[in-house]
Amino acid sequence: MKYGRGLLIALLALSLGLTAEAQFVDEVYVSGQSFITTVAFSPDGRMYFIEKDTGMIKVVLGQNQVRPEPFFDFDVDNAGERGGLGLTFHPEYPDSPYVYCYVTIPQPVLANVVVRLVDSSGFGTHPDTIFRAPITVGATNHNGGNLRFGPDGKLYITIGENAQPSWAQDTCRVQGKIIRINYDGSIPLDNPIHCAPIYAYGLRNSYDFCFHPATGTLYASENGPNANDEVNLILPGRNYGWPIVQCSSSDTSYQNALICWTPTIAPTGIVVGWNSQIPEFNGKLLITDWNTGTLHSLSLNPSGDSILSDDHVFSTGFGLVDVEQGPDGFFYLTSYTGSIIRLRPTSNVPVPFPLYTPLEDGSVVNYRTEFVWGNSTDPEGPVTFYFQLSTEASIDTPLISVENNQDTSATFLTDSLFALGSVLYWRVLAVDSDSNITVGGIPMPEHRRLNIPVLGDANGNGIFNGVDVIFLVNYFKGIGPAPEPLMVANVNGDCTVNGVDDVYMVNYFKGGPGIIRSDCPGAILQPDRNDP
Repeated sequence: MKYGRGLLIALLALSLGLTAEAQFVDEVYVSGQSFITTVAFSPDGRMYFIEKDTGMIKVVLGQNQVRPEPFFDFDVDNAGERGGLGLTFHPEYPDSPYVYCYVTIPQPVLANVVVRLVDSSGFGTHPDTIFRAPITVGATNHNGGNLRFGPDGKLYITIGENAQPSWAQDTCRVQGKIIRINYDGSIPLDNPIHCAPIYAYGLRNSYDFCFHPATGTLYASENGPNANDEVNLILPGRNYGWPIVQCSSSDTSYQNALICWTPTIAPTGIVVGWNSQIPEFNGKLLITDWNTGTLHSLSLNPSGDSILSDDHVFSTGFGLVDVEQGPDGFFYLTSYTGSIIRLRPTSNVPVPFPLYTPLEDGSVVNYRTEFVWGNSTDPEGPVTFYFQLSTEASIDTPLISVENNQDTSATFLTDSLFALGSVLYWRVLAVDSDSNITVGGIPMPEHRRLNIPVLGDANGNGIFNGVDVIFLVNYFKGIGPAPEPLMVANVNGDCTVNGVDDVYMVNYFKGGPGIIRSDCPGAILQPDRNDP
């Protein structure tokens, strides 16, 4: 097998009826491991993978850097297609620090199980089996199986029919199905089938599935026998025909496939490209196959319920197992050889990075504001960050553009921001040595709004007037709410919010001195309600 040599791959894709050529570079990102079934990215951007034969979950620290200590080590039965198969994260990870694994265990009973781990300081702890499908036959194939959370917050699992075709039609068995459970293993009350936690049935061996990032549509790969491999659009409660129907029929009791392959290709991983760094992959179904080691790019019609074309865009010759889009917008393919292959654009642009704080919704800054974002990298070296502010949402001509070197945070005094306006917009740029630019934001580049309070606007209505005096008096009397934020009431600039500010405000409206903005580092000052 030959790959990872920086080969430029030409991809022909249809865009607005024209033929567009995209180029990308393939490179070995991880090597020297055991058979890698699934690569998964935690919501905070880290890469993990699970090995079929060893049952180990490992952490990737960077290119060709795998942490020596596994995240967790399962005892697995790895005969045939059994072993370490699936891996995903709770949608609210790390606040909900759960990691979910689909593995074949030999004890106490041979079974395909879903185990929930607790991430404690970077290692899996407290294994809890929340789903169990005992294996009661000798066949070692058709286990599925991956697992992912859907946009509804439910956990979906694909399980093969253990080489027992009739089981796929038995809606009281979990084999040959896509399963839907809650994050703790309980069964949702709104499942379409209730004898078992089944979402869809009549499947032979759907190895993987994915949800469209924009529409939530569920697509699954499906392995046929000696013909008729499929991609299916999965709908709740629908029957996909195996073993009665393959690919399509006129019987409306069965859901027809979107595409069929004969001879078989053994489709494995599947993902929808979305806001990636390879634009021609965006909106396409990307599927890996085992038989030829090919990455397929499947064009969808606008409604997403028909496949228009199947373009072969990359190949290793044999044994591709999974495809995932990383938070950097690149694509990662896993191989039975223990390698992860990365596809990235030919132009080395800084990888996408998140914006952390301040949040956009209800963002109010006062006095001193810290802006924090994630790190970005570039294959050719470090990037430089630029922090930009503008009164216009487009930020085409920023009022402030500050070079921040490699630092991922910046702090500004509200005094300097207040002089620009009460509503501002900010963004962060990552710029590499070739002047390529990536705007911060995952999954989409973004700018964020800042609402800077008018000093003295105690009631938060955007106007500083005599009503604010009454609001503040009621607060000090204990019969009204506090200003939000509190320091907006520090009108005399002494960094203390108390009754003196009431007097100052009254005098101001009588013709006294104006309000005074003052830098009060780290201050959220609690007033003395006994002040006059």
